[in-house]
Amino acid sequence: MEVRLGAELHVSLTSHNLGSEPFQETGALHTYLSVAEISHVEATGLEGASFLETAGGRRDTAVQDGPVRIEGEVDRIYASKETVAVRDGTRTIFVHKHGSASTVVWNPGSEKASKLGDMPADDYEAVALHRSAHAEILVGRGQLEEAERVAREGVATLDPTGDLVRRGETHLSLATVLRAAGREDEAVTEARVALELFERKGDVPDTRRAQTFLDAANA
Repeated sequence: MEVRLGAELHVSLTSHNLGSEPFQETGALHTYLSVAEISHVEATGLEGASFLETAGGRRDTAVQDGPVRIEGEVDRIYASKETVAVRDGTRTIFVHKHGSASTVVWNPGSEKASKLGDMPADDYEAVALHRSAHAEILVGRGQLEEAERVAREGVATLDPTGDLVRRGETHLSLATVLRAAGREDEAVTEARVALELFERKGDVPDTRRAQTFLDAANA
């Protein structure tokens, strides 16, 4: 991990495979943002992005309409690669990223904050957590059943759209989950769908990523 401090904060997470065999991994950067008052906060840059709301154990899918505002507990996984601007009425914080297909917006709300050992109950109004993460992180936690459910909901949300790249990403994410669950034939099927979508878009880096996934199946 590399951290650079100055007028801007730069955090990089880089992994190197020192072996001869390819492997799949997930990672996340968690950023707590101090804000003036949560009721004044709005985040822009996610308009039109599909998301999965998981707060309170829910599994609701929707598309973001307008800026994101925090009203109570929020735990959303957005399918987005875009820069997000967080405004609290006193300043604007820009969150840029590269190499992540998901953006998570989280705030515990007052009730859940009171149960967190590292956060006083009234601090939820001064903290907004904006993190970039891959939905496949659930695989890394061993939560395969939940990971598959989330991945399939992502596919169902984006497949009706014309966004070829994001559709491909959801299918490749599902393929990763299925491979981790030992269901290689199903994983290959999903990866082939992702490959076709990336190729149609002309997305060379993601095409290579999908092909690498498929090559591992034939190794």
